[in-house]
Formats: sequence, C-alpha cells, structure tokens
Amino acid sequence: MNSLNKMPCKEFLYPSVAKYLVCSDMDETYIPFAEKNKSLGGVKELEHFMASEGINKGIVIGLITGSNINSVIKKSTNYMAVSVHFICASLGSELYWVKDGTLVPSKSWHKRIMQSGYKKENVTTLLKLIQDNNINLVRQTDDYQGVYKDSFYYKITSNIDNDFQKIEEIAHKYSIKTSFTKCNVSAGDPENSFDVEFMPICCGKDEALSFLCNNINVIKNNTFAFGDSFNDFPMLKNAGKGFLVSNADPLAKEMWHSVLKEPYCKGITSVLREI
Repeated sequence: MNSLNKMPCKEFLYPSVAKYLVCSDMDETYIPFAEKNKSLGGVKELEHFMASEGINKGIVIGLITGSNINSVIKKSTNYMAVSVHFICASLGSELYWVKDGTLVPSKSWHKRIMQSGYKKENVTTLLKLIQDNNINLVRQTDDYQGVYKDSFYYKITSNIDNDFQKIEEIAHKYSIKTSFTKCNVSAGDPENSFDVEFMPICCGKDEALSFLCNNINVIKNNTFAFGDSFNDFPMLKNAGKGFLVSNADPLAKEMWHSVLKEPYCKGITSVLREI
C-alpha cells in the first residue's frame, strides 16, 4: 500500500442491502481525461442522484480502471466531491474498499492472487524472453504500473499476430495473464498502438466484476458496467448490462451494441435513473 492511502473525499453512503452493482472505467468514462472536457463530465449530477436515490435503490458503485491507485487519487482530486464505494485499480488487479475516505485493501482479493501462483520475478523472465524474440514493447508511465500489473505499448507492425501469439505462449508457461487492447488516443494513448499488459491469471476487469458481484451478493442481471474503449469490453460482456458512453472511442462504438446518448457520468446517471 502506498503512502497516499486516502481518497480526497468521503464515499457515498453504503446501502443496508446491496441490490445493484455499478462498475465504471475511470479515464474518459467517469472522469474526462482532458481538462477542457471536465465541465461536460456530469459528475455533480451523478453525485446528486446517488445522494438522493442511491441508498433507497441499493446501489454500490465503483471504478474498475487500468490506472494505478496513485493515479486514481490524483485524478479524483478537485473533481469528485464524493468518492465511489470501491476502486479496482491497475486493470482490476488491486481492489480497495473506501471506508470513511480511507482506502482499505481487500484481504480476500489479495488471497486470491497469492493462490494463483503469481510471482513478480516471472514477469522479469517473461520480458527477457520477449525481447529475445525481437518483439519491441515500450514501458508505459508509472500511472499505469501496478503492484500486480505491468503495462507496455506495442506499435502495430505487419507481424502483430505472430508477436501476440508468441507473447501469449511465453506468458502461459509462467502462469501470467496477458491483455491486448487497441489504444484509445482520447485517453492519452499513442496512435496505432496496443496496450500489452501482464497480470495474475485471476485478474482483469471482467474477473473483478464477477468477484464484486459475489462479494456483495448481487445477482448478475443487476450488474451495470460502463466504459469508453476496447479494454472495457471484457467487463461490459461480463455484466448484466454493459454500455459505452457517447464519447467512447469511435471504433469501439461500431463494435458494441449499447451506446449511450450522453457522455461520461451523464450517461451513467441516465441509466441509473431507469432502475
């Protein structure tokens, strides 16, 4: 756990009985990435809705994001007036509950990772073997590195299919899960690139959603997921209802069946009002 173990604000009141689970990506979904778009985010509308109806409707809401926990805290500061209930940082590989504004790591999630056979030193070996196969990965900034997640960019080449197959083969030998998703330029990613990420085999946005669903005892049909890019697809597919916000990546919107008419938190609120 890092020294920044507090959110900048206290969380929404937790319902006495959880009836609905709401999972949202952070960058370009819950929080606009570009400063100029912050006024379009609609976070105040969502916070007002949760204050007035969240308890009665039994809504538990949180973030499942590729950013690490330090980045979540930094981006939430001066934007959120009220924190979400939970944060699954680093692509769903770290789970924290927000208790009175303090980030409390989930012991059961940590135990799950320890039982998966994950070892950080295996990632070092994996990266050396990938390099030996002349596959070029560029390490992403610290905002996207986690305790159990290592993130890289892969510039698209004509050999992409073979490269990804080789990476998967090597990772499988070391019980490491791989994730390949097309980068979202609107969220600050480079053009013509893929995110390539390594984590424990039990992690990922979809795995985090399933774990939370069982943890708070909510039926699958009462889970909602919101995203903006290709790396949200596993989470959207695993939810009872999955949506892309209207400002989502144009290519992702062409490939997903449920696209909202409004952006960011405005889109999230429009769905929650219909519960």
